[in-house]
Amino acid sequence: MRFLNVMLQLEWKNEKKTILDEYGTEIVRYAETWADMMEERMDNGEKLEDIAQETSHRADVNRITGNMYGIAVRLLSAAWVHGERLRVWHNGKYGVPPEKEGVVNPAIITLPEGMSVDDLVEKLKDNGYVTTEIMTKDDLERLKNGVL
Repeated sequence: MRFLNVMLQLEWKNEKKTILDEYGTEIVRYAETWADMMEERMDNGEKLEDIAQETSHRADVNRITGNMYGIAVRLLSAAWVHGERLRVWHNGKYGVPPEKEGVVNPAIITLPEGMSVDDLVEKLKDNGYVTTEIMTKDDLERLKNGVL
């Protein structure tokens, strides 16, 4: 993984030493693996925007969560030599313009205007997601109201 500069590389290595749990360790492992996979393909002439999704899935050998993915994107966008392009690509998937700062958290559910929780549950079911194993309809309603 190539860093923006030596200071960020040292900071990354020092921060890795302080991670004491599997959750944080997996985020860093995933981020480094993903960056390495993308770098290898970009070194062979491919564009980040064309390979980011596929390599993301290939790097995800331990089934990371949406929140872990979002944290990995945030870490890479701050330290990796191609981080800004990754951030723009990632945010673009959620309709966020390139000039807007920050990284979209894909673990947050935002209902489009006019969509009810019932509509969301049906759409998830129609697309092969089994929402009842993840959260109940009541959980989704509480989430919508900011209570969960």
